[in-house]
Amino acid sequence: MIVAPKAFISHATEDKSTFVVPFATKLREKGVDAWVDQWEIKAGESLVDRIFESGIKEASVFIVVLSSTSVAKPWVRDELDAGVMRRISGQAKVIPIVLDDVEVPVSLQHTLYLSVPKDGLEKVIEKALHSIFEVDNRPPLGSPPAYTTAAELPRVLPDPVDNIVFNAIIDLHLDDSANTISDQSLLERLVGTDVSAGAMNESVDIFEAERRIKRQKMLGGNWFITDVKSRTLLPALSARGMDVAGLQMRLLAGIVNNPQEAITSFEGQPRAVTDALIDSLESRGLIKTQRMMSGHVFIHNVSAEATRMVRRS
Repeated sequence: MIVAPKAFISHATEDKSTFVVPFATKLREKGVDAWVDQWEIKAGESLVDRIFESGIKEASVFIVVLSSTSVAKPWVRDELDAGVMRRISGQAKVIPIVLDDVEVPVSLQHTLYLSVPKDGLEKVIEKALHSIFEVDNRPPLGSPPAYTTAAELPRVLPDPVDNIVFNAIIDLHLDDSANTISDQSLLERLVGTDVSAGAMNESVDIFEAERRIKRQKMLGGNWFITDVKSRTLLPALSARGMDVAGLQMRLLAGIVNNPQEAITSFEGQPRAVTDALIDSLESRGLIKTQRMMSGHVFIHNVSAEATRMVRRS
């Protein structure tokens, strides 16, 4: 059998009929053993013993009704002192209830109180019951955002949102059917990741500032990513498991052995990968290229260093 929580109600006699009795009655109807002197103290019994030894001492909840009348009552002050001491020792919870514009005593000013003028009797009863029975009013705890649990996604960038957005950009960039990446197509790619449009735009702004990408902004706020820099793309592809170093060395070997052959693709890789590999070789001074509008790349110079690297590989 569940033991009903016992609540001692400290109050002034003047507030008994207008608030205390109706309030305590409602508590008892909801399973709280509300202690009010007129119900508990019989003729001939000691007020001190019944209030302090039976009422306050046995209560797990101390409710003090604060009004302009009650704060001036010595009995209420003494009861409050006893209730606060029980709270300090961890034996009782103190719930102040304010009936008017009375100033809350110093000992209770750091305690969240209930206000009848603000909430009304029914709401105060509901809040008091929630406190007494320790009802958890918090919404249920859901799952964390998808971008924080995407453990299977290659770690290209340290920030989880940036990592998801940049991986999505790479996926779209490797699609040979698309020359550019629109903000809308990137947002569609991110469906199911919990990355908002605002978070996506913030990440793309950062990528552009860090010169990881080239972007063209349009009137109205839309934009297109026109390129992903090879210095960023190739390390990202390595992090995703591609043997970038091996690919690059084999490509360089092919160039050294057949310098006159136009390059359009290599080993079935997407054109973006081939272009990034060639850009990297050129930026290192190993080759010089000429790019045609058709997309073909012609090699018009191969350095001695490139020849030596292939011979020694």
